[in-house]
Amino acid sequence: MDKRRTISLSIFLFVSGGLVALLSFFLDTAGQARASVEFLRAFGFATMGYAPIMLAIFAYDLVKAWGSGKLIATVSKYRIRELENPTSLDLPALISSNVEGCITPAGRSDVDLKLFWKLRAYHERVIDKNTPDLYPPIVLCTGRSQGYVELLAQELGMINENRDIPMIIENGCALYYPASRRTVPLILNPDINTMDRVREVLDASAEFDDNEFEPKKWMVTVNPSRDASGNIEAIGDIKSKAIRVLTAAGEDTSKLRFDSCTSALDITPADVTKVKALLKILGDHFPDSKKTLKDVVAIVDSTSDLPLLGKIKTAYCSTEKVHPEVRSRVERLYGADHAVAKPDILAVLEVLRCVCRVSIT
Repeated sequence: MDKRRTISLSIFLFVSGGLVALLSFFLDTAGQARASVEFLRAFGFATMGYAPIMLAIFAYDLVKAWGSGKLIATVSKYRIRELENPTSLDLPALISSNVEGCITPAGRSDVDLKLFWKLRAYHERVIDKNTPDLYPPIVLCTGRSQGYVELLAQELGMINENRDIPMIIENGCALYYPASRRTVPLILNPDINTMDRVREVLDASAEFDDNEFEPKKWMVTVNPSRDASGNIEAIGDIKSKAIRVLTAAGEDTSKLRFDSCTSALDITPADVTKVKALLKILGDHFPDSKKTLKDVVAIVDSTSDLPLLGKIKTAYCSTEKVHPEVRSRVERLYGADHAVAKPDILAVLEVLRCVCRVSIT
C-alpha cells in the first residue's frame, strides 16, 4: 500500500473508531442493552488501536527501505489517474524524447528525483502485465552515450523484459536495448572511419585546447570552454571553429551534421539521423501493425531533432532552453500550444497529460 493510502486509511480508522466508541457511551447513558454497548465500545477502541499499528508497520518499512537504499522508491510512490478511457484515444505507438532539456534539466544541473519517480510511475503502468500495450512507451532519443542512457533506463523503469524496445543513442549512431543490455550500431564502417578522423583532427588542433571532448564511441561531442571571466563559449562559435579546422585538414564537412544541443556541439555523419533509428525501431517492434513515423510523438529540443519534424504525428518542446529553430518549427508545424511553458521533465509530464490523458499524482 502506498504512502497516501496508508496514512488516509489510518486516519479514517482512528476517527471512525473514536466515533463508534463515543456512540457506545451515548447508548450506555440511554439505557441500551449492556452487551451491545460493550461490543460497540470494544470494536471502536480496537479500530482506533489498529490505526497506529498500521502506521508503525509503515514506519518499519521506511526504516528497512532506508537501510536498503530504496527510501525514495517507497515514499515517492505515485499513481496514474486516467483522465479519459485510453481505449477511446488515438494513442501513438511510442513517444520519442530527447534527454537533456527534456528528461533532465538543461545545463547538467541537479535532477528533481521526485519528478523522476513520477515519470517512473508512468513506465510502471506501461510495462504492467495487466494492461499490456495500453500506453505508449517513452523511447529516449539522445546524443548521450550508452552508459548514461542505461542509468536513465534503470532509474525510470524503462527495462521491459517482455518487450525490449531500444533507446536511440549518439543521435542515431546506435540502438541500446536496456533489457538485454546490448548495443546495435547503425553507423557503417566508412562513417566510423570518418568520425575517427574528425576526432583526431579536432583533438590535435590548438584551437580546441580548452574544449572538452565527451567520451563517445561513434559521434564527436565538443563542450564549450570558459574564458578567464567565466564566460561560456557559444555553441555557434564552436561549430564555426570546427568547420574551419576540419576544412583546413581536408575533410568534406558537407558529409557531416553539426547539431546544437543545450550544452554542446554534436558532430555525426550526415546520413546518420534519429529518423532512420526510429524507422528501425518501428520496423522491428511493430512488424504486424505496420507502424510509421506518423505513429510517433516526439519531445524535442536539439537541432538533431529537426529531421523528425514534419515526418512524425506531432511534436512538443519546452519553452525553456530549447533551440530557437526547433521551437519555431514546432510552433509552425503543430501549433503554438505545442511549446509547453514548463521546464524539462515537467514539460514531459504535461505532454503525457495532453497525449495520453493521464495525470500522475
